[in-house]
Amino acid sequence: MTMTQVQAGAVGPDGLRIGLGTSATMPFGHAGIGDLVANLTLSGDRAALVDAAGTLTYAQLADRLARASRGLQGLGIGPGAVVAASAANGNDLIIAFLAVQRLGALWAGVNRFLASPEQLAQLDLVRATHLLAEPSVIERLAAARADATWRNCSIGDPDSDFARIVAQAAPAPIGLPQVDVHAPAAIGFTSGTTGDPKAAVHSQHTMMTFVNGCLHGDLGGQWRPGLVRSHPIPLTILNGMIYGPMVALASGGTFVSMDRTDAAGIADWIVRAGVQTINCTPTTVRDWLVKPELANVTLPSLEVVAVGAAPIEDTIRQVFLDRFGFEIVADYGISESPCSMASSRPEHRPPENSVGQAHPFLRIAILDDEGASVANGEVGELCAGPCEDGPWAGVYSAMLGYLHAPAATRATFHGAWLRTGDMARMDEAGNITIVGRRKEMILRGGANVYPAEVERVLNGHPAVAEAVVASLPDARLGEVVAAWVLPKAKHEGGTRLRADLQAYALARLAKYKVPERWFIVDDFPRNSMNKPQKERLRSLACEPL
Repeated sequence: MTMTQVQAGAVGPDGLRIGLGTSATMPFGHAGIGDLVANLTLSGDRAALVDAAGTLTYAQLADRLARASRGLQGLGIGPGAVVAASAANGNDLIIAFLAVQRLGALWAGVNRFLASPEQLAQLDLVRATHLLAEPSVIERLAAARADATWRNCSIGDPDSDFARIVAQAAPAPIGLPQVDVHAPAAIGFTSGTTGDPKAAVHSQHTMMTFVNGCLHGDLGGQWRPGLVRSHPIPLTILNGMIYGPMVALASGGTFVSMDRTDAAGIADWIVRAGVQTINCTPTTVRDWLVKPELANVTLPSLEVVAVGAAPIEDTIRQVFLDRFGFEIVADYGISESPCSMASSRPEHRPPENSVGQAHPFLRIAILDDEGASVANGEVGELCAGPCEDGPWAGVYSAMLGYLHAPAATRATFHGAWLRTGDMARMDEAGNITIVGRRKEMILRGGANVYPAEVERVLNGHPAVAEAVVASLPDARLGEVVAAWVLPKAKHEGGTRLRADLQAYALARLAKYKVPERWFIVDDFPRNSMNKPQKERLRSLACEPL
């Protein structure tokens, strides 16, 4: 199988692929999110959503969603609107997402932990018409952009605009639009090696393909119906919204929105809410196992822990199994997919460092630079495309493209193959092992950090002649952000420069992107193009800042 044997539409000037989803239909489950929410009342008094403020049954959720849809219509939200959202996890954020989908608008989640310049860059990229956000986010962005044209609506507390709109609205929207399930519906922000934000656009079809494919794929474990599920991933990250609330509601289960992201807080929520399955980072798992203050934590309701972002070594797997009595599930996916593409099965441990096997609704191939499949065990680029036969033939399509970035979209697809940029190998049983990334992305405790983005900030400091950012290994987080700094003044260094650089970066970047390890250099090892050689930097003895 080669790339050229799988075909798909061309790319339009808006960066989105043309001619997708015109023939294949969804073989199982709901075709779109509108179908999903139309059936909410069928589960009646069963708990649907839980957050710190309380529990909503399916019947209560259906009522609030109807009122939210009517209220958001009054703000001008409908086809053609682009709704950015930036708030903490909670029932209202989920209801807002479902209402926006029901109204045929485009949703764009913006991480609330980003610095104001980062948030503004994302709002500008998608050309937001509305902003649903915590009051603090609205205030910060108003101070940074006095002439903003989007319409603000606060969300996230009982006194918010959104809460008032829902309370006052009639329990039915006016004339719901006919939503095309293949049209742009939601955006997941990502970046390439440049660190510039890219808006990966997904349709309701691509989102529901993942939901239905996993729930109807005979995978067992976390994909059984009716489970109480949760994760600490921000719901403004699209895969968090899909993986959590959408899967829960499509399967008659319950989703718990946690207001804690630390290992102790997550464990407390699991116990209090009776969570049965959770997705988390390797960092959370390691903290449960090695932090002395968590040595006596028990999680009696928990049946499945799925871990993404980085592989879990066998020693950790075994300690977890001995303590909690079940295997960790490995999970792999990217924002462009938009969620998980492969996972291990809960009934057995995958080969060490493997992320398991491809989900049944798509096909994964390991291809060489010419687009031909490599032999089992050989390294190539992991690519994903639609199945050729069976009930899922032709259904999977991945993202529609990067909004307003046609060149980036073309570079990411070859026909219908999604090129992940991850280098991997596959064994004869289909087990996939990720061996590296073509991109220079740093994976810090499950969060993506792009060196070029951090370098641009540091190079703007008046005392810096040049800065290079790369990863360093870390036992707890997997990787941490490190910076090598060439000062403008020959001997300018020490704790003052480090403090200045940290404060400078914190004002312009999210905290998790700010380097944790700093080194001063007299110059960088360079290649023939005069570019710093990052791999050599890691092995040099440099003076710490």
